[in-house]
Amino acid sequence: MNEDCLSQVHVVADKATKHPHSKNYLDWCRKWLQVYSSNPKQASACPQPPLHHPIFLTDSFTRRILLALLTEVPPSHTVSYGHLAAMLAAPRAARAVGMALRRNPVPLLVPCHRVIRSDNSIGGFAGRRGIHLKRRLLQHESLSHTSF
Repeated sequence: MNEDCLSQVHVVADKATKHPHSKNYLDWCRKWLQVYSSNPKQASACPQPPLHHPIFLTDSFTRRILLALLTEVPPSHTVSYGHLAAMLAAPRAARAVGMALRRNPVPLLVPCHRVIRSDNSIGGFAGRRGIHLKRRLLQHESLSHTSF
């Protein structure tokens, strides 16, 4: 398997995937992922699948951060942790933004890879191999900064 690309998506059967409308939802996700993988800038024009994860169903700082990131930071743009905090009138909450991003249940749909440090370095991302994946996603969106 080529470690530089997403080659498969596995769906674990649970109550959500056994729902009568789950095939339509999974098809919607598949279509969005195909658009994103072929041209990330067109992904924002493609209707995004609804976010049914519990984190999006209650009002919280994490939810507000994730939704601001989703709606305000398009492909080929980055934002610092501090700037994202300031967007929510919490300019001193850069670390809290990082904590909120760690809770992101759908990192391809809610693009936390677009959040970087204020010194323009890459920052963290999803686990042990996360930095490599973050770089690849940014490169895919034509954001390959040499300072990374």
